[in-house]
Formats: sequence, C-alpha cells, structure tokens
Amino acid sequence: MEKRQQILEGASKVVSERGLHRLTLDAVAKECGMSKAGLIHHFPNKEALITAMNDQVAARFAGSIENAYEQEPSYNKAYLKGSMKELNSSDLLNVSNSLLAAIATNPELIQPWNEAYKEMDEKMKQDGVSDELASVVRLVSDGLWFANMFDLQPLSEQEQDHIKHYLFTLIEKEKDR
Repeated sequence: MEKRQQILEGASKVVSERGLHRLTLDAVAKECGMSKAGLIHHFPNKEALITAMNDQVAARFAGSIENAYEQEPSYNKAYLKGSMKELNSSDLLNVSNSLLAAIATNPELIQPWNEAYKEMDEKMKQDGVSDELASVVRLVSDGLWFANMFDLQPLSEQEQDHIKHYLFTLIEKEKDR
C-alpha cells in the first residue's frame, strides 16, 4: 500500500476507533508506525490531511454514482445505488470519518463535498423527475448516512433495499408521465 494511502486510512482509523478529539498528527503517525516527520513529508498539517481524506472519499463517492449510472438510465436511481454502496462499504477511509474530521477541524474543509453535491444535484434535477422528487431522493440518502454516522437507529441493508425500491417506483412513475 502506498504511504499516502496508509496515512489517510490511519487517520480514518484514529477517528473511528478513538474519536475526533484524538485526531492529531502524532496519533496518525503512531497508528501508521512512522515518525511525525515522515507523516509531515506527505501532509504538512492536520488540515492538509483532512482535505486529502475528503478529496479522496468525495471522488470515490462520485465515482460509485457514475459507475452505477453507466448501468442505470436514471441518475436518481444511480445516486441511490452509489450512495448505498458507499454507505455499506467496509473501506476504512469512509465518508463518515472524513466529513466528521472536516467539520470538527474547520468547516471550510468540506468544500470538496459542496462542489460534488452541486454537480450531482444538477444531474438529479435534469433526470426527468420533479425537482421535489430529486431532492427527496438525495435527502433520503443523506438521512441514511446520518443514521449510520451517528448510530441513530440505522437501517439494515435489507431495509435500505426496501427504501431504494420504493423510491425507484416513484422515479419510474414520474418518468412515465
């Protein structure tokens, strides 16, 4: 594994296992079995590390949606599929840890997400469904993330699948009009 990737995953592991308040360059260096100087060679400060975490995860999230869109004629359906794929991923470096680290450190660090969301929102609203339904699809997906992120009665994968199919039905009904 590339050192840079190892550091990003180490930072995510610190957040998930020890908490946001423990995310320091020293803790990440220790987690990765390297010196702080070695870590600073790749990421000069905590904000650079968190920015890189969010850049990578936002790009992977958008990529999951685009991959689903290649097989699915509806961007809204692809958004749901890609979101749920990422939500249920076992990747150590994930949306929850990167977003929480950004918000806790400097809310400006979520900028990669703002840009990705703006682009995805435009695609969802140009998909042949009402703006309202496109917003519902996005907000339901975000709600699933929120429930998982804060362990607030998260839905099982089976329950998520039922929600996805229900929304697919609504999307198809609107597209058929």
